[in-house]
Amino acid sequence: MTPEAWLILATILAPLAMAALGLVQAFRRWLPILCLVAPAPALAVALTSPEVTLHLPWIMLDARLTLDAVGRTFLTLFAVLYAISAWHSFFYLRRKERRDSYAAVFLLAMAGNFGVALAGDVVTFYAFFALMSFSAYGLVAHDREPASMRAAGVYIALVVFGELALFGGAVLSAAKTGVVFGTGFQPPPWVSPSWAWPLRSKPGWFRRTSGCRSPIRPRLRRPARS
Repeated sequence: MTPEAWLILATILAPLAMAALGLVQAFRRWLPILCLVAPAPALAVALTSPEVTLHLPWIMLDARLTLDAVGRTFLTLFAVLYAISAWHSFFYLRRKERRDSYAAVFLLAMAGNFGVALAGDVVTFYAFFALMSFSAYGLVAHDREPASMRAAGVYIALVVFGELALFGGAVLSAAKTGVVFGTGFQPPPWVSPSWAWPLRSKPGWFRRTSGCRSPIRPRLRRPARS
């Protein structure tokens, strides 16, 4: 791979590797400090790297990480916001009992957010969106207070609803436009049976199957000639 491709990969792997260090007892106390430096690769890529697409055929369904104009904008925004949040959290939680666990889920959410900015296909976007969303549950409930747990319960319900809506929208989009989720991936056969009328993309199917005109695209009558 090119150096630019390695930098893009390091954008996501750096916070993931730092979060993995939390599995080792000796490194857990360093996690809050690592949160301060974890956004650095993402910011460096966003400011210096040219536009590039990284293909990873050994991950999922030929995952792609793409740095384009839109991804660069969001990656810069996310890196700056996470750097500010990490700096604030480092001092705000310096005397808290569970700051190490907070730092671990903070790094996971960071990796997911950077992956969302760089995702080049629907499957990769959905995977990183799920990582970001579910990791943020730990940020809401990190102190285990009753109010925090109630807020986390509401949050996780909204996350599950959002994940289902996102997946449903992706399936509808793929079935409607013919755009596949990733290389070699096709929508499963159950997305377009004869009864699933919203997923059918062929024109005139409603009129052919029901004998009625489509309520979505009505045929307008021409005015009678005088």
